[in-house]
Amino acid sequence: MKIKPSGVRRIFDLARQMKDPINLSIGEPDFDIPEPLKDEGIKWIKKGFNKYTPTQGIPELRERIADHLKKKGVHFEEFMVTAGVTGGPSPRQPRSHQSWGRSDHSRSFLCNV
Repeated sequence: MKIKPSGVRRIFDLARQMKDPINLSIGEPDFDIPEPLKDEGIKWIKKGFNKYTPTQGIPELRERIADHLKKKGVHFEEFMVTAGVTGGPSPRQPRSHQSWGRSDHSRSFLCNV
């Protein structure tokens, strides 16, 4: 039995055949993480903060972002914090369940960090 590769895998296979392709798929940086960020990450891991976060984002972080956005005059009913766009709402979701950024009558605010 031969398992067929996914569409993404086929694209990577094609890219390997190209000369100097530019990969824009998952946003992996081509540089090391700065030492202060590594130290901060290690600090939180040692404190036991090593689980998946809530879907909407860490409550304390959401509160700080909400305060900041309100001070900037950004009006919203709710928002979520994701690590990249994969964890956020899909463009295929009904319009009533998403809003990309801000609009005059948006009900949601999506914040990617």
